[in-house]
Amino acid sequence: MIEKGLKQCVIFLFAAVFLMVSCEAPKPDGEVATAEKKTPKKTATPKKKEKKEGMVLATMSNGEVITWEELDNTYHVERMRRRLNEEQVNRLLDNLIKERLIYLDGLEKGYDKDPEYVRQIERHKRKLINSISMRKLSTQAVDVSEEDMHKYYDAHPDSFHILKVKYIMFSPRKFGNDREKAKKEAKKASVAIKKGMSLDDAAQKFLERSKPFTINLRQGQRSFFGKSFDDAVWKLKAGETGDLIETSQGILIAQVTEDTTQTFDEAKNYLRSIMRREKSTTKITEYHDSLKKKYGVQINEEALKTKLGELLDASQPTTRSRPSAIMPPSLPRSPSPPPERKKPK
Repeated sequence: MIEKGLKQCVIFLFAAVFLMVSCEAPKPDGEVATAEKKTPKKTATPKKKEKKEGMVLATMSNGEVITWEELDNTYHVERMRRRLNEEQVNRLLDNLIKERLIYLDGLEKGYDKDPEYVRQIERHKRKLINSISMRKLSTQAVDVSEEDMHKYYDAHPDSFHILKVKYIMFSPRKFGNDREKAKKEAKKASVAIKKGMSLDDAAQKFLERSKPFTINLRQGQRSFFGKSFDDAVWKLKAGETGDLIETSQGILIAQVTEDTTQTFDEAKNYLRSIMRREKSTTKITEYHDSLKKKYGVQINEEALKTKLGELLDASQPTTRSRPSAIMPPSLPRSPSPPPERKKPK
């Protein structure tokens, strides 16, 4: 019985081994080829071409080289490529070579020890270090929290009062630099608007514009047109059109289309921007103050007062000096040129 059982086990093991071998039989040639296509072979990556900025354009016997990068940094040839031809690029390279040769010759003659050179280098070094220091300080992240923005918003309610304004402008330039002619046309438009014409129609009729200009005014901030325009506009209510406003740019007629106050969510971007700017300014001021304290800066007030006195005395006109074209303060300036006299017949 035992022998019979062992024989059955051996037969079973042989059968199992046969099945495993048959399962691992090689696939047909077509299938192998397909598998090889699916898994790309590792090929040697071609060498990248040398970048333009690394290209050596000229060499010298002392080992000095001039590269494309230096040529581009000096003359911006990459940016100007559409305007440059081969001859111009060659000329720029020749200029750069000449500059390098003059520099090398100057070094051989010891000009780098010249007192004037040393002074200029020291001056430019200070400017460069100052510039780098301030750039690094100004680019440092300034955090503004939601809580800080809420506090600022609550403390400055007027800063979020906004007028939406549309206007038309009669620029003297449009009327042959004749301000009186521009003002005359502006008066005609103003009369028509008071009779019921819309500002949009007035823009088309008197200025041949498809529509008026628009601007948003934030309370407390000065607009491009200055005080006269701002004062006049802030007196208007929503829907009202004002009288003529004279500015240095021209004569304007403005209409307030909307009088609104920004909500906190609407003002978030503005809040973040203005608070970052204020914090950056404060940070720079504190930095300057700390440096003054660190290096013990003291102003010689007496010497400064003396030099200022000399400077102001030197600026006073003498009897021999050429008379100034500016009228002295004691004589009032005429508001307009005198009328032209008629020649006698």
